[in-house]
Amino acid sequence: MEDKNIVDIKTKIASLSVAEFIVEEQAKKVSIDVDTVLYEYNVSANIDKAKKNVTIDCKIGIYYNKEKDLKLGSIATIGIFDILNLDEILEKFDDNIPIGIFHMFLGVVISTTRGFLLSKAENTPLEGATIPIIDIKSFFKSGGIASIDSEIVSGSKD
Repeated sequence: MEDKNIVDIKTKIASLSVAEFIVEEQAKKVSIDVDTVLYEYNVSANIDKAKKNVTIDCKIGIYYNKEKDLKLGSIATIGIFDILNLDEILEKFDDNIPIGIFHMFLGVVISTTRGFLLSKAENTPLEGATIPIIDIKSFFKSGGIASIDSEIVSGSKD
């Protein structure tokens, strides 16, 4: 008997890029302790059934402290992942995609965003600011599948 929960996903990274990196003017006027900086995450995902891919948008606001009274900057990244056997997955899961696939893609995007930030922040007031390692699952609604017909994930976390 076939296990409906096992998926042989055939995927590849189509692209990972920085859409925007901003150092706010006020960041240049304060002494920044990178150990007390707050990171606010906003992520969303979209499926393009025709192109057989998933796009993950990740925007991270960087704040002076947990009160978020002073924004220091932000970084926005985009990850595009091809799912070569998307039709097969949608057929197997009644036009849904297992949420674990999104966990994997978002993990890649946030880890890559961490590296992009370290690189982009060199020689700026944000130098040394490092996005912390987080539980990717905290961004997702409960449940094991995501519907193709709705916004897959949209959330924020700080």
